[in-house]
Amino acid sequence: MRPVLEESGITIDAGYTLDAQTNLRGGLNTHDSDTYRGLLDLSVSLDTEALGLWPGGTLFADFQHIRGESITDRHVGDLFVLSSNDGPSRSQLAEFWWEQVFFDGLLRVKLGKQDANADFATNDYGAEFVNSAPYMIAHVPIPTYPDPGMGAAVFLDPIDWMTIAAGVYDTDGSGTRGGLETALHGRDDSMTIAELTLRPQWNIGGVPHPGAYRLGGWYHSGSWDVFFNDLGGRRPPRFHRGNAGVYCSLDQMVFKEIPEDVDDEQGLGMFFQFGWA
Repeated sequence: MRPVLEESGITIDAGYTLDAQTNLRGGLNTHDSDTYRGLLDLSVSLDTEALGLWPGGTLFADFQHIRGESITDRHVGDLFVLSSNDGPSRSQLAEFWWEQVFFDGLLRVKLGKQDANADFATNDYGAEFVNSAPYMIAHVPIPTYPDPGMGAAVFLDPIDWMTIAAGVYDTDGSGTRGGLETALHGRDDSMTIAELTLRPQWNIGGVPHPGAYRLGGWYHSGSWDVFFNDLGGRRPPRFHRGNAGVYCSLDQMVFKEIPEDVDDEQGLGMFFQFGWA
């Protein structure tokens, strides 16, 4: 039924990701360190124009079921979690948002509970790795899996190879809540982020090789630890309000397996990221 539904503007996707891991050396523990982590994603996307409602609109919802043990918490102890699927065992309506396109694609607006890392501070080639460090810049405290947040984002595409984007997000959200509770009754901490993306085409041997170069900055209104000598806990902890940072990242294809095929993505690519806070 999926092809029939897609013709009517309804796209349904289901995916299950399984991480079976063991810690062989170092970390916290190597004895009986086998772990299992599963992530079920069920999503539905509605094309409002195909449904006969209004042009340029998309409604999206994603349900997640997370289960299993964390190899980071039990056996490894790394700061940035070994698996990008790591998260608390629970079921949640992770995302629900509305996206609207204006002026033949020049302007795009996205409203609702969303994973901000899908649109900001990411690396496409880095996403191939099990660990999330290569594609998610650690210095950027962005609302993402397993706790997306309510937010609003605007994307401007003045030319084909440039995108200017900005967003503001609730940073106290939880995947287990809808988002409105936090937005109206929780703390008022928020994160504002802006990003410029350039997509040049390297001409290597007469063949265009696509790339993406990103430069961004952010501000977070929450409270942050001040690192200082606390004399072994005898001095009380210190905090400061607000934090800011900048980042840059790039993805660039340097070799194409089939040069004559414009849409072919098989080959060799490189990526880079830098963050400061």
